[in-house]
Amino acid sequence: MTRRRLRSFTRVALLALGLSWLAAGRAAAQNSFRVGLSFGGTGFVGVVVEKLWNDRGVELLVTTFSFHDVGVSVVGKQYFGASWLKPSVGGGLWLLTGRTPDGTGTALIARFPLGADWKISGPSHLTWEVNAMRGLSVQRPDPDDDFPITQRVIPIPAIAYRASFNQ
Repeated sequence: MTRRRLRSFTRVALLALGLSWLAAGRAAAQNSFRVGLSFGGTGFVGVVVEKLWNDRGVELLVTTFSFHDVGVSVVGKQYFGASWLKPSVGGGLWLLTGRTPDGTGTALIARFPLGADWKISGPSHLTWEVNAMRGLSVQRPDPDDDFPITQRVIPIPAIAYRASFNQ
């Protein structure tokens, strides 16, 4: 895919996310700060921090697959509904850096989570999502490796436990 098509795809994705935020109805008030553990998705295990206000949230996720790499993801989310199970959609970026004997490589990936947030009891929440991801750029450890990044959208499931702290 050319850079022109990549820019077009990115613009459409950002426009769709922006329109979903503008057109969404309001969910039950959930002004809070949440901290938890994530499994799958952007890494084998990770720590997630999320700030929620009304029906929107901003999530920071730090993950690793093998402790020789680190991934940092920032995602804006929109929650829908006013029940114990809230569907969600979001969009953001994931930066992954990994070390190998050949050197260090990095990748920038667009991340679009689609899932739900289940309030188990009290401050406990269980979140499941499928992350539709698409590579934007890659820098490989081997300078002779000029194999292009895949242009496919790759779905990867994730689950997280989050504890809520109301403000």
